[in-house]
Amino acid sequence: MLQALLFGVGAIWVARVAGILVGLVVLPVLFRRLDPFELGIWMLFGQACGLLQLLDFGLKAVLTRRIAMATGAAHDFSGDGAHWVATGRRLSQWLAAGVLVAGVIIGFPMILPLDLAHVSQAEAWSAWIMLCLASAVVVGSGWLGSVIAGAGQVGPDVLLLGGGTVLAAFLQVAVAAAGGRLVWLAAATLASSLVYPWVARCFVHRQLPLAMAGGEWRRHMVASMQSPALRLWLTTIGGFMIMRTDQFVIAYALGSDHIPRYQAAWQIVMTLHGVAVAIATASSVFVSKLWVAGRMEEIHRLVRTGLHLGLAMFSCAAAVLLTCGDLVFRLWLGPGSFPGRTLIAVLCVTFWLETQHVIVAIASRATDDEPFAPWALGAGALNLVLSVWLVGPLGVIGVALATTLAQLATNNWYAVYRGSRRLNMRISDHVLKVLLPGFAILALATSAAWTARRLAGEGGFAGLVAATASALAVWSVVAAVCVRGRTSRATA
Repeated sequence: MLQALLFGVGAIWVARVAGILVGLVVLPVLFRRLDPFELGIWMLFGQACGLLQLLDFGLKAVLTRRIAMATGAAHDFSGDGAHWVATGRRLSQWLAAGVLVAGVIIGFPMILPLDLAHVSQAEAWSAWIMLCLASAVVVGSGWLGSVIAGAGQVGPDVLLLGGGTVLAAFLQVAVAAAGGRLVWLAAATLASSLVYPWVARCFVHRQLPLAMAGGEWRRHMVASMQSPALRLWLTTIGGFMIMRTDQFVIAYALGSDHIPRYQAAWQIVMTLHGVAVAIATASSVFVSKLWVAGRMEEIHRLVRTGLHLGLAMFSCAAAVLLTCGDLVFRLWLGPGSFPGRTLIAVLCVTFWLETQHVIVAIASRATDDEPFAPWALGAGALNLVLSVWLVGPLGVIGVALATTLAQLATNNWYAVYRGSRRLNMRISDHVLKVLLPGFAILALATSAAWTARRLAGEGGFAGLVAATASALAVWSVVAAVCVRGRTSRATA
């Protein structure tokens, strides 16, 4: 299990690093090739596609858990595992058709109110329909990812998904560099979406042939998934309302030309958050297997390792952004692209808190526990209300601040409280052993990065290098302490 977990974590980190590198290439090209209005519309369409892909109604995550529990530590598909695969495959096909229909319906209220002075209606609709098709392909192939990850092959699944993301990004770069606009960018996205299901199917047939043999549709399996899948889906919808609606508020309140700089800041901080929760994401399947076996101490070890390393990693990366964000954006997107330290600070606070509660929630949900839907929906509704209220006086900073306040009032504390109770972990231990050290590391890393930049020179590239090196030094010390502590306990 340890080897598969380490491979899964490594694969997620490789995929995240590849995503960062791709972003370093894609966004600058789009910034330079598309005008702010057209780029804003493209980013808005991207967020809407995220909403469409949520119309799998939680199937992929729940199916992954059920396959993991049914196949056990031996990953044996000779029993119910194959029936779960056959049932999930048919459900995914139906949901894919529903995504396409829903996409066309959503297009009307989304496209008609937009200022399309720089883009024709025909171009906007053509691009949107192709993106809807791409989303349908993603949902329709979700069962393949459940089979691969449910069998403990988290690393290969992540690498296949990451490869598709990289391919899509480089196709977009090629199209934009050649002068292509919205329609051609959407066509590139659709073409790249077809690669994953083909490669994933080949992988399953080759590596997990029993998963595809002998399975049949089981109605009772569908019924057993309905409640947890619905709760998971509602939780995810709430998460979308919290994290993915800012661009809509900005587009309709301030104009689509205000989206690109905000999106760039959001994307880079969100990427750091994704890297920080990699251990928790990769260990989710193994938590499911350990839960069935009743091995709680090992679950606690996995969760705390993810918290310590994840928060330290995010803190050190955030320290570089907080102290050298202007240099990062200037080198990345060019002069005039920096959205300001205030926005960066608000986003870093939001995602630091998000990191600690998501890691606990992932482990709790891996035990087939889905109690977070009401809180997520409440947070989403509060975020929308606050965003509309604050965007007028504070602009994009008000939109970002609304997310912070909504999360503090709901998910940031409840997910930790409920998840810790589910996993039999004490809240006092979380405060003393996770939050307080995490705050200390954030303060230490920020101070070290700021001092290093001042000593190296405020305006030059040397300042960024020095700040990054100091933050890496802090992270290395924390990682060494964590590894030594885990090794000592294992020896004892």
